[in-house]
Order: sequence, then structure tokens, then C-alpha cells
Amino acid sequence: MEPLDIVECFSPNGQCIIAPVCRLKGVLGRAMHAFHQELAKHSLEDLLDNREQLVELLHPSTPSVETTST
Repeated sequence: MEPLDIVECFSPNGQCIIAPVCRLKGVLGRAMHAFHQELAKHSLEDLLDNREQLVELLHPSTPSVETTST
């Protein structure tokens, strides 16, 4: 997985001057960890179990899509 360097101090080449005393990195690090833990609980298949509804919203003129188990 690619790193999500949402702030400069997450980057290996970060040069933030307040990094030694900044508390934001710890807060954001814990938030990113929680985010990844939540994503790990779900598969793409889980998120697409309503694919017929999604297709209808994204392509209203498309005939209904049949789903098959794999």
C-alpha cells in the first residue's frame, strides 16, 4: 500500500520545523491507523452487495445487472 503522507512529517523527507514538538503527527497517525483498521474489516464485494441500486443510480437507462456468486 502506498503511504498516505497527508502532512509533511509523514514523509521520509519531511522537513517540518516544528516536528520535534508537534502533537498533530501522533493524532493523525492514530486516526490513520483507525481508518486502515476499519477498511480491513470490509471487502470490495461487501461494499457492492447493492450493485443493482448502484447501477441504477449511475446508469439509469441501463437494464438491471444480474449478479453471480464467485
